[in-house]
Amino acid sequence: MSKLDPNNCFSAQNITRFVSVLDGPQAVNRQLGKLDRTPEVGFIRKNGHQLVDSDGHTPFKIVGPNIYWLGLDENVSPSPSYPSQTRVLEALATAAIMGSTVVRATTLGISVGTPLSVWPTRNNTNNDALDVISFAIYAAKRYGLRLIIPITDQYEYYHGGFKTFLKWRSIPDSDYKTFYDIKSDVHKDFLLYLETIFNHVNRYTQLAIKDDPTIMMWETGNELDNPSKAWTEAIAKWIHTKAPNHMVASGRYGVSTDDLKISAIDAVTNHFYPPRADHYHSDAALAASHGKVYYAGEFDWSGRAKSWGLLGWILVPIFLGLLALLIGGCGKLFPIVFQWTTHKAQKPGQTKPQRHRTLIIRQSHVAIFMILIVTPITAGVIYACSIKGTGIEAFLTETELPNSNGSGALFWSLFGHDDRCCDFVDHTDGFTMHFPGRNDDERGSVARIIEHAYTMRRQVFSPRDNLNPKIEGDNQDWFGIGDRVLVKCPQSLDK
Repeated sequence: MSKLDPNNCFSAQNITRFVSVLDGPQAVNRQLGKLDRTPEVGFIRKNGHQLVDSDGHTPFKIVGPNIYWLGLDENVSPSPSYPSQTRVLEALATAAIMGSTVVRATTLGISVGTPLSVWPTRNNTNNDALDVISFAIYAAKRYGLRLIIPITDQYEYYHGGFKTFLKWRSIPDSDYKTFYDIKSDVHKDFLLYLETIFNHVNRYTQLAIKDDPTIMMWETGNELDNPSKAWTEAIAKWIHTKAPNHMVASGRYGVSTDDLKISAIDAVTNHFYPPRADHYHSDAALAASHGKVYYAGEFDWSGRAKSWGLLGWILVPIFLGLLALLIGGCGKLFPIVFQWTTHKAQKPGQTKPQRHRTLIIRQSHVAIFMILIVTPITAGVIYACSIKGTGIEAFLTETELPNSNGSGALFWSLFGHDDRCCDFVDHTDGFTMHFPGRNDDERGSVARIIEHAYTMRRQVFSPRDNLNPKIEGDNQDWFGIGDRVLVKCPQSLDK
């Protein structure tokens, strides 16, 4: 964990430095009054390839963070642990004040194989885990946020995934096709697990999870590599049967034409490390042509995931060219001599003279060809295919276009403070965002993400110069609430 400046810990004397102290969902929603933001009770709907609010006609955009740890967190000690209600409330309050409409939360739907999971072992339910999930759903509702929840994972992370179900049946991890076999016992196990979550009645809302409008969409998985079309269709139909007011997105990594042909699939998605504006545009256009909603389920907000490393491949032809020079004097590799004979056409009756031709390839020829011809061609292909269109600014600008076929994007990922409200909790992947930012670079990035959120909501403002809570001086509008704003930790549900 990264230590905060002691002057920024949540102490009584420090709070007085802020113009607005947001200490609970009511306070947050009041401060967001200019957005007419109130906790909604209706379901988000699909209208063609776009989303509409519960009124049936107001456009709805997906914008916000991934807060994957709301159901179970591996970044605290002991690891993993249930996140406290203090941490859950602060993170969701932060997402709300940043202009978010949606939070994607992996561990609210993927929770198998550990003692703290919903299913620690096959068909063994842990009600404590369900209660943690229930509170997170309730808290999201209080802050006016919607949820997108994946139901299984390609990877063997701490919260489990599809391989957990294989292990329970003593099936090798590599035999992934068994998981996608809708006639297998593994598939039956998976449906029983989903039943456990969908049918659970949330004691905070008095609603079964399958009936809660806070949940707008289920993803059939997180970055699934090769799910069968039959499995995706079966799972999507199952969800629509159990939760007819919830939408379903394909959990395949990337957009597949097979998934676009499944009527029970409402949306498709992709993840971007680094952000690719051109891919977002082409994905969204393809989805729209099939009447599907499209959104980016994850993207790197930090700029750390670069495709520029691919340019290292241009060193290959340079290396080969230099190698040709170095080995030219060794053995009999060079020169390479090609000889052939040609015949010159003559008039009838004349003898056809032969011409002997020779082509000599020296090491210098190979070096020149590789370095001066192959290298720039390689660089151009890599740039056109992998680098052009990358970058966070181009990506956000593409998603913000009023005529975009896409419905939005969710950055990876948001964290808040620990239980004591004084230390930031860190994640090790390099993509952790803390509000309002711990240094100038992060504050600038956070400001751009917030600006993006409000642009997507068609609210125009620029908080870039007013985001740092330490800023002194004249009050300037920042969300219309002043230039020094604090999301208080801990939050109070009564305020």
